[in-house]
Amino acid sequence: MAHRSLPANLFAATMWVAGLLATPAGAAEGRPRLVVVVVVDQLRGDLPLRAAAASPGGGFERILKGGTVYDQAYYEHATTATAPGHATLFTGAYPSQHGIVGNEWYERDTQQRTSSVTAPAHGREIGPWNLRATTVGDELRLACGVRCRVFAVSGKDRGAVLPAGHVGKAFWFDVARGGFRSSAYYAPSPDWVAKWNAGIPPAMYPAQWTLLRAPSAYAGAADDDRSFERPPAALGKTFPHALGQPGGNGYYELFLHTPFVDALTLAFVRELARVEGLGRNDTPDFLSVSLSATDYVGHSFGPESLESADNLVRLDRALADFIGFLDERVGRERYLLVLTADHGLGATPDYSATLGFPAQRIDAESLSSTVDRELAARLRVPPPAVSAFVPPALYLDRAKLAAAGVSRERAAAAAAEVLRAQPGVAHAFTSDGFAADPAIAALVENSLYEPRSGDVYVVPEPESAIVEGLNLYTAYHGTPYAADRYVPLYFFGAGVPAQRIRSEEHTSEL
Repeated sequence: MAHRSLPANLFAATMWVAGLLATPAGAAEGRPRLVVVVVVDQLRGDLPLRAAAASPGGGFERILKGGTVYDQAYYEHATTATAPGHATLFTGAYPSQHGIVGNEWYERDTQQRTSSVTAPAHGREIGPWNLRATTVGDELRLACGVRCRVFAVSGKDRGAVLPAGHVGKAFWFDVARGGFRSSAYYAPSPDWVAKWNAGIPPAMYPAQWTLLRAPSAYAGAADDDRSFERPPAALGKTFPHALGQPGGNGYYELFLHTPFVDALTLAFVRELARVEGLGRNDTPDFLSVSLSATDYVGHSFGPESLESADNLVRLDRALADFIGFLDERVGRERYLLVLTADHGLGATPDYSATLGFPAQRIDAESLSSTVDRELAARLRVPPPAVSAFVPPALYLDRAKLAAAGVSRERAAAAAAEVLRAQPGVAHAFTSDGFAADPAIAALVENSLYEPRSGDVYVVPEPESAIVEGLNLYTAYHGTPYAADRYVPLYFFGAGVPAQRIRSEEHTSEL
């Protein structure tokens, strides 16, 4: 089944705005002067519909009724995670082209893990070092130079850096001190940022998270107290969730796992829009807002939890307020709003198991040990033959393989065969072979960038998840399955008709 692919639609719509730069100012009267892309991290495509049904008059309902809605929007890559999703969304390219193959990957040259927004050559400095394609914002700047401003704000560094591209300005939540920060890559940081951080009202840093409604008002939400939930220990599994003293030890880390980080993000965005005068010029500005709470809450408690239900209600209200701000500050006919997500959310293995599904948590370290043992027995490669396993990618020690006289291709094929035989593993692809499942294989192939990808790509069975280390999450994404790839794609604002696009078309047919 072919689906309407998300990045191409956003890229085309935004470049339409950029194309207005070639139009004389008078002829462009009434056209949008601000493009705002709101990316709700981990907002699976069905969740806005749920929120709109449960909370009439909220932000989701307003967009669904007044905008253009694509209800069959799916990513067409397999590694459905924050960094690849944001990079694909804002470049219109696959991970195989833009190079962001995961939130983290293993660098063979330095023999260490690195994040999507750091690079060994730059130490711990955060920036778009690894992004190998231009973003919508980059193209906008190429079209009109410094007259067009490009900003990106997020609760996460990667949720801001990758949308900002190479020439935009990025700001993200400072988990060490609170407020928002940037890095030397974006220097100098505007003076107003430090002033705003210093003046954050105490009410924006609450001491606890309580329910907005009575528990019975959250239709479809699971019980509050579920033994398998894995939030940060200090936050607790049930309402009210105590965050501790604002500014105290560990407070801001807990703060990330609540809806309040989105409220703070949008407050910062409103100040940015005011101070920078976004949308007030004759040339269009570009603003990305990545809201991170849904992802943190979903991982900590699961998408069917009471916490996720409360977060969705709060998100709906926050979006309504933000749309009201844009209407008042910029004007309805001067902005284009896009609402989407970087990925969805699928497996909560323990919950699925209670419903009778054969779901399980698959230990990454155990898989690595099994491959080490089998490659030693089959190919006489001294263990460990696995350099790293950064799910979904298993990296082989190529120097050790060469010393043992075993080709990488042969070792990878053997490792894939071993992995496919393990409980809970659905597929294990090598970079040289994609025959096992053509539909899944095509998504995997779009996710591979050889200098950074592993030697074997591992896909768990549906409802299961490959977990690392302390196994901290309740729910997972990152697979090629539909629940992880399905996201909303809504356009709202200047020149956008109220319509619903239900046709399922591939981008090559658009």
